[in-house]
Amino acid sequence: MAGIPEGSNPFFRLSPAERQNSHIFGITWGEHEGRLDVSFYLPKHLELERRLKTSPYAVYELGSSVVSKQVVDGPFGSDLKVNEYVPQGVPLIRVSDCCSGFIENNKIVHITEKKHAQLCRSEVLPGDVLLTKAGSLGYSAVFPKQLVKGNITSHLASIRPAQGILSRYLSEFLMSNAGNQQIHRWGNKSTRPELNTDEVRKLLIPVSPKEIQIKLVTAMDAARAERRAKLAEADALLAGFDSYLLATLGLVLPPKDERKVFAVLQSDFGSQARFDADYFHPERILTLRALKHSERELDCPRLQQVADFIRHPIKSPGPGYLSLSNVQSHTGD
Repeated sequence: MAGIPEGSNPFFRLSPAERQNSHIFGITWGEHEGRLDVSFYLPKHLELERRLKTSPYAVYELGSSVVSKQVVDGPFGSDLKVNEYVPQGVPLIRVSDCCSGFIENNKIVHITEKKHAQLCRSEVLPGDVLLTKAGSLGYSAVFPKQLVKGNITSHLASIRPAQGILSRYLSEFLMSNAGNQQIHRWGNKSTRPELNTDEVRKLLIPVSPKEIQIKLVTAMDAARAERRAKLAEADALLAGFDSYLLATLGLVLPPKDERKVFAVLQSDFGSQARFDADYFHPERILTLRALKHSERELDCPRLQQVADFIRHPIKSPGPGYLSLSNVQSHTGD
């Protein structure tokens, strides 16, 4: 904090580090972007904008001709319904297809050529950069060559990079901290996180020389390869840990049971206050019996007896918000 001068009108000024975390701040009229919500002008956002604009490379808005040839979003929900999906046809990319940073072919749904022709405005081609702009913000992926052509849902934006901009570089920047902070800044709305295409076009993109872009993408590929190797190693260790844990606790899991037709005693049905068939699947019932059998030697309290459940509803998720999609089901990380 700067010193407070003596006199009739004393004042103080926060240091740059403290200013970014301040809950009380002001902006000049020149910093006004047509938005009236306070969170849009948080010091951390203004500081990021300042750093981008003073970076060694020229910075342009994503919608400028230097960065992109076009920016479009998918059709309105009423123009494309779930019952129009077909097993084979033109690939339709959804938000869930972009969450890993790469489009996974085995999970893609399709629409007919006729429907695709009706939605030609949102056609995507190899090299187009896809960005999730509603619901789960900030995921990005490049439409791959092997899919030839496709379309997108309303929660996605398609960006066709201009000459001199590598698709992977643009996608990686959008998923970086600098890109995601901008996306959440523009997407912070009173109802749900969402950007429109005009707001997508306003994202600031540093345009480095092509050799620098290639170097950055190569470094990201190497980092991801190392991460995949470590995850594979962790998976192998976790697989062995399951057997070790069961042996230590003296538990024997029942054999795998894939029956789809089974019966439940009325006495069991009434005592559980549950009516769904999945809850009473034989595999789960036998597992519970194994745990109850171990109670003779092990203390097996219910989860609510050893843990506190805390819920804090969040109306407008920010950059630090963690959803279920951020948690890996097999590791809990």
